[in-house]
Amino acid sequence: WKITKPLRTVLGGVKRTSLGSLPYKLLHNMRTGGEQGASSTRPQQKASTPSQSPAASAPLLSSMAAQVEQSGGQVYHAETFLASDTFSKRKILLVSHTLNLTGAPIALGYFAKALQKQGDFPVLISPFGGGLCDQLEQEGLPILVYPALYESDLVKQYAKAFDAIVVCTIVGAPTVVALNGTSTPVLWWIHEAHASYLQTPLDYLPDTLEDNIHICAVCSYAERVMKQYLPNYQPRGQLLYSIPDYANQLPAQP
Repeated sequence: WKITKPLRTVLGGVKRTSLGSLPYKLLHNMRTGGEQGASSTRPQQKASTPSQSPAASAPLLSSMAAQVEQSGGQVYHAETFLASDTFSKRKILLVSHTLNLTGAPIALGYFAKALQKQGDFPVLISPFGGGLCDQLEQEGLPILVYPALYESDLVKQYAKAFDAIVVCTIVGAPTVVALNGTSTPVLWWIHEAHASYLQTPLDYLPDTLEDNIHICAVCSYAERVMKQYLPNYQPRGQLLYSIPDYANQLPAQP
């Protein structure tokens, strides 16, 4: 529940509909431009309202899968990706620079599981597969591996098939730029330390981002570093890691 709070906030701020159990105060603050920090009290559950009707979503997803495969990419669990019973759920696209077993991709994988658990339909896309891709495939999550992800307009072209898009790390900046100013709500999840900014060209980024782009940092350190390199970009809060607590499985210390 906590890990998907910023995404529910983004969805609530852009749409004027009932969206799951989004707290009223969060929705009000996003609409009026107020600060976050709403109560975590969960009101009565309400039905989700996807942005696309089944008739609109189905051909877009089918065309997207076909384009990925025709370009030499792979679609894992294509039958789930295109299944008719998914179109009544909110579809969330999660963009990662890789799907190996490193920090940010692992965190995004848990984010996807949290979305799935609360009744949404997460889809992951990345230019590279890896160990995390193998794990999530075994758990039945739809995954698109598209090597030309950051050089193409694939995500922007099919953005309307999704209710929101989560872009993980500063490496995903090309996708954020492509979606800047569109009608699709975007959550940009920042993880990086100084070294990543020094290694990633950022001169093509716009001076400011439009209202559909919502930034969350993974911690206060990542937030401070981002402000140093991108001072015009204002995070809307922190989205912390949400991973299982294995502490109780550790052997007792002498």
